[in-house]
Amino acid sequence: MIRFKFNPAGLILLASTIVIVILGTSVFAMQDQLLMMLVGAVLILGDMALRLRKRGLDKWLTRPDAGGHLFSVPVWIVGAVLFVINLIVRITGARP
Repeated sequence: MIRFKFNPAGLILLASTIVIVILGTSVFAMQDQLLMMLVGAVLILGDMALRLRKRGLDKWLTRPDAGGHLFSVPVWIVGAVLFVINLIVRITGARP
């Protein structure tokens, strides 16, 4: 059986990005790359806001109890990957 590790902070950050995607596509008609870059930035900033409160702990950037975690990965890493991939697509014009 596969076990997925997550915590409430990770789920709340994920839920907030779902709201951003819905508003971005239906209300503001944002382009895909810009919207996903915004989602990545929100994930990074939200998780860092949580983690900075516990920066005195060892491994505060990757500890599951210091911030959001989804599928055993810190949320800020998920946000950084989303941001960088969509920035590259935006700059190069390449479509995956």
